[in-house]
Amino acid sequence: MKGDFSRDTFDSTKHYSSVLMQQGRVQLDADWNEQQSIHHHRIATEARDVIGFSGAPLHAAGFKITVAADNRSLVIGQGRYYVDGRLCENESDVGYAAQPDLINPPDIVAAMTAAQATAAIIYLDVWSRSITALDDPMIRETALGGPDTAARIKTVWQVKALVAKPDGGGGFSCGDPLKAWDDLTTPSSGALSARAQPAASTDGPCLLPPGAGFRRLENQLYRVEIHSGGALGASTFKWSRDNGAIVTAIDRINGQEITVRDLGRDDVLGFASGQWVEVSDESRELSGAAGQLAQIDTIDVANRIVTLKQAVAGIDATRKPRLRRWDGGSTTGLQVVVPATNDGWIPLEDGVEVKFAAGNYASGDYWLIPARTLTGDVEWPFTTPRLPRGKHSYARLAVVTLVNSALTVQDCRNIFTPLAEQPPAIHVRGVNWLNDDIVAPETIFNGLNVMFDTAVTPLSTDSSLAVASLTMDMPMVFGTNPLGAMNVGPGDAPATAGLVTLCLNGELSLAARDMLQWKPAKNGAELRALIATLVQQRISRVGLRFRLRGGAIWQEGGTELRYLDGQAFGQKGTRSDSTPRIDLRFPSGSGRRVSDFESWFFLQLSLPPSTLVNFTLDAQTVIAGGTVTGTVTLDFLPTGPGANIALSSSAPNVVTFVNLPNNSVNVPPGRLQSSFQIKTNVVTATTEVLISATLGAATRQVRLSVQVVGVVISPPSLSTFTGRSQQFSATVTGGVSDASVSWSITEPNGGSINSTGLYVAPAAAGTYHVVATSAADRSKSAAATVQVTIKPKEKEKDKDKDKEKEGKEKERFEDTPKIRREVLLEQPRPLVVDPVRDQLIDAEGRSFILVNQRPVIKP
Repeated sequence: MKGDFSRDTFDSTKHYSSVLMQQGRVQLDADWNEQQSIHHHRIATEARDVIGFSGAPLHAAGFKITVAADNRSLVIGQGRYYVDGRLCENESDVGYAAQPDLINPPDIVAAMTAAQATAAIIYLDVWSRSITALDDPMIRETALGGPDTAARIKTVWQVKALVAKPDGGGGFSCGDPLKAWDDLTTPSSGALSARAQPAASTDGPCLLPPGAGFRRLENQLYRVEIHSGGALGASTFKWSRDNGAIVTAIDRINGQEITVRDLGRDDVLGFASGQWVEVSDESRELSGAAGQLAQIDTIDVANRIVTLKQAVAGIDATRKPRLRRWDGGSTTGLQVVVPATNDGWIPLEDGVEVKFAAGNYASGDYWLIPARTLTGDVEWPFTTPRLPRGKHSYARLAVVTLVNSALTVQDCRNIFTPLAEQPPAIHVRGVNWLNDDIVAPETIFNGLNVMFDTAVTPLSTDSSLAVASLTMDMPMVFGTNPLGAMNVGPGDAPATAGLVTLCLNGELSLAARDMLQWKPAKNGAELRALIATLVQQRISRVGLRFRLRGGAIWQEGGTELRYLDGQAFGQKGTRSDSTPRIDLRFPSGSGRRVSDFESWFFLQLSLPPSTLVNFTLDAQTVIAGGTVTGTVTLDFLPTGPGANIALSSSAPNVVTFVNLPNNSVNVPPGRLQSSFQIKTNVVTATTEVLISATLGAATRQVRLSVQVVGVVISPPSLSTFTGRSQQFSATVTGGVSDASVSWSITEPNGGSINSTGLYVAPAAAGTYHVVATSAADRSKSAAATVQVTIKPKEKEKDKDKDKEKEGKEKERFEDTPKIRREVLLEQPRPLVVDPVRDQLIDAEGRSFILVNQRPVIKP
């Protein structure tokens, strides 16, 4: 702490409990301050022992992080929170950007976007700051003219954000390890030693050694402070013989000229030409950034103007700017090194020397070195290098996740119940996974950790199942394969009959006195084999349930054992994808002496992509202009949005994929097959098309014959006489498998034709058309023209023969006049009834009697 102190005498290893004033003795600031340090150490130690490293009281749980109405900023909740024994108090809800001791914090969403991260840790940074009347004018007693009296120590709390990009990728939760977090919270490892210059040896007994030890005429409290952090050789420091206590307020900055409130108490405790000063403001101090070092050129005492050798920039005149004197420095600070001379010691002044050790240093790290004139020495009773003062303590409050430009919050606070409100029991204060959420397999392989609010007695059994169990709920179907699938329809997802619970083999250990760890047995070999089987069965997610038996966890001590009250109550939570989940409220406890702790989560498995195994068409040939149906088949059910299979053909002008954007067919989740239509276009000749379906590296192909049918009839035309027959033939071209035709005659009464193409001309003369139609393509046909005529000579000869026959018949039957004449026809003729003669006559008017109506005629 910067201030006008004589020294800091508190040492926790001496175990002092109080400072007692004696009568008639000199009162020193160091005694008073040591009593305050003893008191603070007692309170902080007790808080750590009772609460743990961090926690919020149940009835005033403060610093709850919630999302503001804009979904892009955060609100810090009212209440109290303890970090490393330090009490942090927030009197009212305050926005993240409006918190009192962190000026202009960076925008969280912008930081996450710039880092291409979707999660950030929201944490408390807690440290102590020295406050004087320059910071708080109310410290001055105006009744006495406002003298500078005692200083104050303020607990500064700052809610900050650390962008979280997990080392192994994936999501992030409260208890997950993160290298960036470790780098942030790891204290400085650089250390320092101090001494007074030792006396140099002489060559002879008669020679007096030169002066050694501390040689100033006044007692001093030297302060060595890191200006810019880094490793040994990369960091810099500055020093002051007055603990950096000589400081004044700045009223105005004009380039190199700085107008100050005062120039110090006197010439010794004031400012002078050639001295080094640091120009800073409240914003820099609260952010942990060093000010700008510059050297004084001249001082105008009358006008209180300090002129620097170089101008300073970036100082906020509205944020309590100040000018602090340093007695050793440079523009960037003195280099933190181990010089090759003087055994690595760096001289400060008048016999005071320091030596840095290898390690990392942070800006603001400091050491105090009291130097005393009476002894000519420094008070440094330490035999080893000392780590710096200026400790910061950190605690995670929440994890925020950025989803669709909106923030969601996972509460990471530890909540404790007042001791008087619960029976003596052990409680679960946290786990390293999220309840009712996705857990990566590596989290399980690295170990499931359950943290308690107190130390527990080492396990008394070699059976982990007696203490804790991790079970997995797996799909179960009928059949011989317990992980098999039952298809309920073509292309449908497999159906399961239910779930079977499998208890996983594991090993329990106490990773720490207050932390139980469950790990898979045999270094996870069995669990990895089980996961491989699940992946083979295309099971992407399984549920797991962790149970810790309250009666098997206890703490020995006192008159009775303390058991685990592990019942944890649910509360509203959100997953990283913004879906709701049941979060657990910690610490556990329902006011019972013994109860089990139970939590459930889901194991997300990474499935290999589905593979295209088959591509078929419902027909291998199609007439040009027709449509066929294609079907693609996968080996496993696709995940996510499904599988998009790219389609292509060797003749894009011949075939078209119907209603498929980008020529891609989708197999939706839960199905193995998908069908689509292929339309063929009109072409001039039969074309062979190769159609391909591609998914990833797998391509399946089928051939489609797009056929153009032609029909040729022979003979194409002919002339014939009535009643005559003619054999027609037809040839079908185009390579179709069915080359048959159907025969027909265009005109009614145009004759007859059978299925083989045998045509019989009609009795009436005329022009007729015989048609052959392709059975494969009914739109394709050919026609032959038939000219049918009656032959004249044949007609007259027939008439003479008929007359001659009628005469002979008349002579033969003239004794039987009632018997009708009979005309025997060589070929069947169509008959009708003559209503006048009541006889059957043919088309030419000739009558006849039927055979069964003929009388018996004897010669």
